Amino acid sequence: THECAHRYYQQFSFDGPFEGHWKEELACDFYMGIRSVLQQMNIRGVLNGMYKLSGSPTHPDGDLRKDAIQFGITTVLQFLNNGTPRTSENFHKAILSYLCALDMDLYARAAKYIQR
Repeated sequence: THECAHRYYQQFSFDGPFEGHWKEELACDFYMGIRSVLQQMNIRGVLNGMYKLSGSPTHPDGDLRKDAIQFGITTVLQFLNNGTPRTSENFHKAILSYLCALDMDLYARAAKYIQR
């Protein structure tokens, strides 16, 4: 799911640290959460493992990635409960809003990966 989301996001440009790579990674993780609910997958092991990952210039810290997956889970459950159509457009709007709220934190965290 994560890699398929990368294909989807080839048509978009993200802003933010490292030319938007972190935001794209988080958006792709978001879709992992969505799929886990729609296909009733147990991803507890993935979430626990993700939390332990260290970040890099190409991938954000694991806790951010875990949170993005959790946001995907929460979002699709809300859509299902309130009848919001499960369209790529609606999911894209949700993740963009989420990522916008993270901007300051992403830049602050990215500082430790910038080579001086």
